[in-house]
Amino acid sequence: MRCVRGSLYCYGMILYMDAQYTAKFRKLAGEKLPHDQFKKAIASLHPDFSHRSGIRMINDGHYKFARYFSLKQHHIPATLAELLENNDVELFDLVNDPEENHNLAREPEKYRDLLMTMNDKLNQLTAAEIGEDDGSYMPPFEGSQWDLTAAQMPSIYARLALAVRWETLM
Repeated sequence: MRCVRGSLYCYGMILYMDAQYTAKFRKLAGEKLPHDQFKKAIASLHPDFSHRSGIRMINDGHYKFARYFSLKQHHIPATLAELLENNDVELFDLVNDPEENHNLAREPEKYRDLLMTMNDKLNQLTAAEIGEDDGSYMPPFEGSQWDLTAAQMPSIYARLALAVRWETLM
């Protein structure tokens, strides 16, 4: 089915952006510490926002284009050099390669025009849906406290468990 408009989707990015943070978080959650001890322990944990775990993606029915970037480096790439320098890029021909086995972005010079066309489509969609994509909505990075309550833990742990089960299926 072809989508007429873009859609925004975020599935608990914190769950996959830093595997070491997630593993430490799961270990702490499993220890069933009293709330005060848990707060103190989790306050010492900080996810690494430098991983390229932010995603912007578009599917026009023929091609799927995605760029993965560090949440510390929100940007709108305007040139191929910017696109490749600041992102991990995927470009798949969904008509001729529906299983997404051949990433066309691995040959950037050969697919330069297509990469830039899809990048432009994504930039336009991002501007229409998000506005200025500057990362200003993100929490402070260095030394930020992840202040969770005991009541939030079952829901967060369930999401972590689901994410782990999902990964084993892939």
